[in-house]
Amino acid sequence: MKKTILLTLSIAAILFVGVSCKKKCDIPEENTNSGVIVESVIYPSSGGLIIPSGLHIHSGSSQVAKDYYEISLDGGFTRQSVDYNQYNILGYPLTVHCDVAIDREVLVDDLNQIVTFNVIVYDCANGCDQPQSIENYVLVPAFDPNYSIVYNVEYK
Repeated sequence: MKKTILLTLSIAAILFVGVSCKKKCDIPEENTNSGVIVESVIYPSSGGLIIPSGLHIHSGSSQVAKDYYEISLDGGFTRQSVDYNQYNILGYPLTVHCDVAIDREVLVDDLNQIVTFNVIVYDCANGCDQPQSIENYVLVPAFDPNYSIVYNVEYK
């Protein structure tokens, strides 16, 4: 009888621990940028989401859109206008929770005239129920405005 009670309590304890523990969300500690992305800070003039999905601002873009942005190439110490003959801005808004890391990569295939913007989002709610929207801008060297742009976004 003691063995049965002990066995039952052991099974109950194992089930309780197994059911009550949530899988730990493991995300990278920092965002990463690779490919042709230029390390910068991009400032929209309105301070918030003014971009549609799949934004591409370049030298041929409307003057109105071009005037919305400034950049910093020194980590935010100074700001300057964007020279769209030298740079393009790509953007793809994301919906994320409180705990997030983002890997961004932009590749330019001049032979096939394709720019690929790859984004991997490591997203953990960690007690945050309300998702938020972020701009997700990157600064890249200018490319021909006739190139096709492919956006690949993956949430993990």
